[in-house]
Amino acid sequence: MTEGLGHLLALDPAEAAGRNERIRRLTEERRSRRAALEAAEAHAVDERERLAQLFIRARVDAAGAAAALAAAGLPPEPGLEPPGPGGDVQRWCREVPEIVRAAHARAGAAIAEHAVRRLVATLAGTSFGPPVTAADLLGADRPDPTSGPTPDPESDSAAVLARMLSTLDARASAADRELVEAAAAEAAARRADRAAYLVQLRLRIQEANDRVSRRHDDAVVAAQLLDAIEPYRPEHGLDPDDLRTARSALAEVVAGRRELDDALLDQVARLRERVEARASTEAVTDALADVLGELGYLVGPDFSVGEAVAGGLEVSHPGQPDHLVRIRVDAEEQRLVAMVYRAGAGAQSPDDTAADAAAEAAWCQDLDRALAQLANSGFELRPLVLTEPGSRPTPAIGAAAGQAAAASEAAASEATKAAEASERRTTGPRHRTHQRPE
Repeated sequence: MTEGLGHLLALDPAEAAGRNERIRRLTEERRSRRAALEAAEAHAVDERERLAQLFIRARVDAAGAAAALAAAGLPPEPGLEPPGPGGDVQRWCREVPEIVRAAHARAGAAIAEHAVRRLVATLAGTSFGPPVTAADLLGADRPDPTSGPTPDPESDSAAVLARMLSTLDARASAADRELVEAAAAEAAARRADRAAYLVQLRLRIQEANDRVSRRHDDAVVAAQLLDAIEPYRPEHGLDPDDLRTARSALAEVVAGRRELDDALLDQVARLRERVEARASTEAVTDALADVLGELGYLVGPDFSVGEAVAGGLEVSHPGQPDHLVRIRVDAEEQRLVAMVYRAGAGAQSPDDTAADAAAEAAWCQDLDRALAQLANSGFELRPLVLTEPGSRPTPAIGAAAGQAAAASEAAASEATKAAEASERRTTGPRHRTHQRPE
């Protein structure tokens, strides 16, 4: 399956398997995004996959810090820019956490200062009594009041408000900042029940910070999934609209504009399942094509519906030139369906009937041999037997249809040769036309 997945996605098999394993772990863990990230990182056996996950997380962290600086009106931090092509990614990933922490601290302090000044201006004309001053709030230096018991609201009210506002995560949304500032305005007025308002302010800040944490974890998971499905294409058996909407929705999560809900995780999981089913079908079909070629059959894709069908083969044997077999492989169900056809239209004669029965019997014997060889290679398929050889009329394919099929097969063979000569492998089926050795 790993080899088939690598071939389908035109990637190194280990990279393809690593991407799909990342998708599986990130979409299966629903209780905690952080637990999902830890599970995906812990099982990234391939070094390239491990570094990819580390780089994506660092990029999301850096983007969040850059956005916080912008929201605070501060200049950008050059160290938050990811390295370009050829840059030292591992070094940047090691250094950026400290740069992110420093950026958050600067942005948080600036946002708190702006909030305090707005607070003082708002309270200047209220009837709640003399408000605290900006100098009082900005000049205080006290322990963090958001940990431990609520401080004495009368003795340290100015210091408490300043310090509490500075603990609001700099990445908090504008709506959350407004809620926090509204709670701070209530607590800032000199009133007897200030302690209750300080408790309310603490809760507002904690709720806002929790939402920031959830959005961050969602953004990292979404960025990981967006990267993992990057090689996915409609030709891998995926609905183009499903693929487009999944990518668009994940990008919205990364940008913080929507939640990473179960519906989106289910959609991404279905994409992975379809890709893996397609890869499994192609791997089994290719193995069957190889075995039938070794048995002397000429093997090519089935173009009976106008284009190549995943899991479909059309085979013929030089010993039975007037007959061909069309095969459908369902790897997920481990099932094979085959039908023998007689080339050429017209009324069926007694000789045709005998030849049809002989061709069907020969095919059944060769199919048993082929399935046995496949089983020895680890591919289990069971044939779906419809009728015994000679028990029903063999369907005929008209000459025109046969010529069209031959032309399609020749064109597919030429396309395959051209693709194999290119540096990058194609994502289409690789069924070769096997020639019997002279």
